[in-house]
Amino acid sequence: KKISTVSNVIEMSGDNPLLSRLKELNDSDGASALALEADLWILKDAMDNMPDVDADSRKAIGSLQAAAEKMATTKDFSKFKKVGEQAGSNPGGIYEDPETGERFYVKFPKSELHGENEALASAIYKKLGISSVEVEHGVLDGKPVTYTKMVDGAKSDLKSRLGDKEYMAKLQEGFAVDALLANWDVAGLNFDNVVTDASGNPVRVGPGGAL
Repeated sequence: KKISTVSNVIEMSGDNPLLSRLKELNDSDGASALALEADLWILKDAMDNMPDVDADSRKAIGSLQAAAEKMATTKDFSKFKKVGEQAGSNPGGIYEDPETGERFYVKFPKSELHGENEALASAIYKKLGISSVEVEHGVLDGKPVTYTKMVDGAKSDLKSRLGDKEYMAKLQEGFAVDALLANWDVAGLNFDNVVTDASGNPVRVGPGGAL
């Protein structure tokens, strides 16, 4: 993918020859994020040994390097096979990795902030020891998405377990964290924000109502 700020970087750094490779990459439709990341590392290393390189150029390269690293590690679902339909209120579905067979639930957040919010909430649940999926960021058809790994042996059976005192007691162990995160949508509109894993334990899978 092209990084639109490359031309701005070149302009602000004058005739700096170290940035010529960046321009070549930016003009090449075949340049991958990994290739760009590697070249940025080379450029940064070279610039670290050249005291005459101006501060703006160093800062710009650092910003591009961070962006390239993020691009290189972001999962792209464009080549994954859609094997399941949308669940919940946001457009999405279940996608399968054609190489590993691993499945993920992928959805388009209402906004980038919504996606960041959901990822943060899932990280807090995990940090505090509450069974919850980990929400991560990816792309699908060039658009940002959030995704989670499908829970092994998951059953969406919360509604049928509401009278199961032992099961509900396990779910309620996370109530204090639900309250801390102001998660008003723990159960989900159709009781689909909690699933049961292969061991019979409840797992929170939709932290979008938190924070």
